[in-house]
Amino acid sequence: MPLSKEDTVDLFFPSPEEVTQTAGLPAIAAVTGFYKDSPGALTARLTTLEYQFDILHMLSTRVTQVESRLESLEVLSSLILDVKLRLDALDVSPTPRNFARRADGARTIKGLTSSNRQWGRVLSYFRLKSSTKAVPPSLVLDETLSSYCWEFVGN
Repeated sequence: MPLSKEDTVDLFFPSPEEVTQTAGLPAIAAVTGFYKDSPGALTARLTTLEYQFDILHMLSTRVTQVESRLESLEVLSSLILDVKLRLDALDVSPTPRNFARRADGARTIKGLTSSNRQWGRVLSYFRLKSSTKAVPPSLVLDETLSSYCWEFVGN
Protein backbone atom coordinates (compact mmCIF):
# COMPACT_ATOMS: atom_id res chain seq x y z
CA MET A 1 0.00 0.00 0.00
CA PRO A 2 1.62 3.32 -1.02
CA LEU A 3 2.11 6.08 1.49
CA SER A 4 0.02 9.21 1.33
CA LYS A 5 1.16 12.69 2.32
CA GLU A 6 -1.07 12.50 5.39
CA ASP A 7 0.71 9.35 6.53
CA THR A 8 4.05 11.06 6.04
CA VAL A 9 2.97 14.14 8.04
CA ASP A 10 1.71 11.92 10.88
CA LEU A 11 4.96 9.99 10.76
CA PHE A 12 7.26 13.02 10.87
CA PHE A 13 5.26 15.32 13.18
CA PRO A 14 5.27 13.78 16.66
CA SER A 15 4.23 15.87 19.62
CA PRO A 16 6.94 18.04 21.24
CA GLU A 17 6.85 15.77 24.31
CA GLU A 18 7.57 12.69 22.17
CA VAL A 19 10.43 14.47 20.46
CA THR A 20 12.10 15.50 23.71
CA GLN A 21 11.75 11.96 25.06
CA THR A 22 13.10 10.29 21.91
CA ALA A 23 16.86 10.09 21.53
CA GLY A 24 18.60 10.26 18.16
CA LEU A 25 16.32 12.74 16.43
CA PRO A 26 18.21 16.04 16.67
CA ALA A 27 16.81 17.40 13.40
CA ILE A 28 13.21 17.03 14.55
CA ALA A 29 14.08 18.24 18.04
CA ALA A 30 15.51 21.43 16.56
CA VAL A 31 12.23 22.11 14.76
CA THR A 32 9.96 21.57 17.77
CA GLY A 33 10.41 25.16 18.91
CA PHE A 34 8.83 26.35 15.66
CA TYR A 35 5.45 24.72 16.32
CA LYS A 36 4.27 27.80 18.21
CA ASP A 37 6.60 30.51 16.98
CA SER A 38 7.02 30.64 13.22
CA PRO A 39 4.56 29.62 10.49
CA GLY A 40 7.34 30.13 7.92
CA ALA A 41 9.45 27.45 9.55
CA LEU A 42 6.48 25.09 9.52
CA THR A 43 6.01 25.76 5.80
CA ALA A 44 9.68 25.02 5.21
CA ARG A 45 9.35 21.80 7.17
CA LEU A 46 6.28 20.81 5.14
CA THR A 47 8.24 21.47 1.94
CA THR A 48 11.02 19.25 3.24
CA LEU A 49 8.50 16.54 4.09
CA GLU A 50 6.98 16.75 0.61
CA TYR A 51 10.46 16.32 -0.84
CA GLN A 52 11.03 13.30 1.41
CA PHE A 53 7.65 11.90 0.38
CA ASP A 54 8.62 12.25 -3.30
CA ILE A 55 11.87 10.41 -2.61
CA LEU A 56 9.98 7.61 -0.83
CA HIS A 57 7.55 7.42 -3.74
CA MET A 58 10.42 7.13 -6.24
CA LEU A 59 12.04 4.42 -4.10
CA SER A 60 8.75 2.56 -3.91
CA THR A 61 8.44 2.73 -7.70
CA ARG A 62 11.99 1.42 -8.15
CA VAL A 63 11.34 -1.45 -5.72
CA THR A 64 8.23 -2.38 -7.70
CA GLN A 65 10.23 -2.33 -10.95
CA VAL A 66 12.97 -4.49 -9.45
CA GLU A 67 10.41 -6.98 -8.13
CA SER A 68 8.76 -7.28 -11.56
CA ARG A 69 12.16 -7.77 -13.22
CA LEU A 70 13.03 -10.47 -10.70
CA GLU A 71 9.77 -12.25 -11.51
CA SER A 72 10.50 -12.11 -15.24
CA LEU A 73 14.06 -13.34 -14.63
CA GLU A 74 12.65 -16.28 -12.70
CA VAL A 75 10.40 -17.16 -15.63
CA LEU A 76 13.30 -16.77 -18.08
CA SER A 77 15.57 -18.98 -16.01
CA SER A 78 13.00 -21.79 -16.07
CA LEU A 79 12.61 -21.35 -19.84
CA ILE A 80 16.38 -21.41 -20.36
CA LEU A 81 16.60 -24.70 -18.48
CA ASP A 82 13.80 -26.13 -20.64
CA VAL A 83 15.52 -25.00 -23.86
CA LYS A 84 18.84 -26.41 -22.66
CA LEU A 85 17.22 -29.78 -21.98
CA ARG A 86 15.69 -29.79 -25.44
CA LEU A 87 19.00 -28.86 -27.07
CA ASP A 88 20.76 -31.59 -25.11
CA ALA A 89 18.15 -34.03 -26.37
CA LEU A 90 18.76 -32.95 -29.97
CA ASP A 91 22.56 -33.06 -29.68
CA VAL A 92 22.95 -31.55 -33.16
CA SER A 93 26.39 -30.55 -34.42
CA PRO A 94 26.98 -28.08 -37.26
CA THR A 95 28.25 -30.75 -39.70
CA PRO A 96 26.55 -30.88 -43.13
CA ARG A 97 24.96 -34.27 -42.45
CA ASN A 98 24.13 -35.18 -38.90
CA PHE A 99 21.82 -37.64 -37.21
CA ALA A 100 20.60 -37.00 -33.70
CA ARG A 101 18.50 -39.90 -32.53
CA ARG A 102 16.89 -40.76 -29.26
CA ALA A 103 16.32 -44.37 -28.34
CA ASP A 104 12.56 -44.09 -28.78
CA GLY A 105 12.77 -41.59 -31.64
CA ALA A 106 13.59 -44.15 -34.30
CA ARG A 107 10.36 -45.99 -33.50
CA THR A 108 8.14 -42.90 -33.64
CA ILE A 109 9.41 -40.79 -36.54
CA LYS A 110 9.75 -42.57 -39.86
CA GLY A 111 12.16 -40.10 -41.41
CA LEU A 112 12.69 -37.00 -43.45
CA THR A 113 9.84 -36.58 -45.91
CA SER A 114 10.68 -33.25 -47.51
CA SER A 115 12.78 -30.14 -47.18
CA ASN A 116 12.74 -26.81 -48.94
CA ARG A 117 14.90 -23.71 -48.85
CA GLN A 118 13.24 -20.55 -47.56
CA TRP A 119 15.11 -17.33 -46.75
CA GLY A 120 18.40 -19.19 -47.00
CA ARG A 121 17.42 -21.90 -44.51
CA VAL A 122 16.51 -25.50 -45.10
CA LEU A 123 13.12 -26.37 -43.64
CA SER A 124 12.76 -30.07 -42.88
CA TYR A 125 9.55 -32.00 -42.29
CA PHE A 126 9.03 -35.39 -40.69
CA ARG A 127 6.22 -37.90 -40.79
CA LEU A 128 5.01 -40.36 -38.24
CA LYS A 129 5.15 -44.10 -38.90
CA SER A 130 1.42 -44.29 -38.30
CA SER A 131 0.61 -41.37 -40.61
CA THR A 132 1.39 -40.05 -44.06
CA LYS A 133 1.04 -36.44 -42.96
CA ALA A 134 4.25 -34.39 -42.74
CA VAL A 135 5.12 -33.01 -39.31
CA PRO A 136 7.10 -29.74 -39.09
CA PRO A 137 9.95 -29.66 -36.56
CA SER A 138 8.24 -26.84 -34.63
CA LEU A 139 5.60 -29.32 -33.48
CA VAL A 140 8.34 -31.59 -32.23
CA LEU A 141 9.90 -28.75 -30.23
CA ASP A 142 6.51 -27.67 -28.89
CA GLU A 143 6.17 -31.14 -27.35
CA THR A 144 3.27 -32.09 -29.60
CA LEU A 145 5.43 -35.12 -30.35
CA SER A 146 7.21 -36.53 -27.33
CA SER A 147 9.89 -38.48 -29.19
CA TYR A 148 11.67 -37.63 -32.37
CA CYS A 149 14.52 -38.39 -34.73
CA TRP A 150 16.21 -35.51 -36.53
CA GLU A 151 17.98 -35.87 -39.84
CA PHE A 152 19.69 -32.79 -41.29
CA VAL A 153 20.77 -33.04 -44.89
CA GLY A 154 23.61 -30.85 -46.13
CA ASN A 155 23.14 -27.73 -48.20
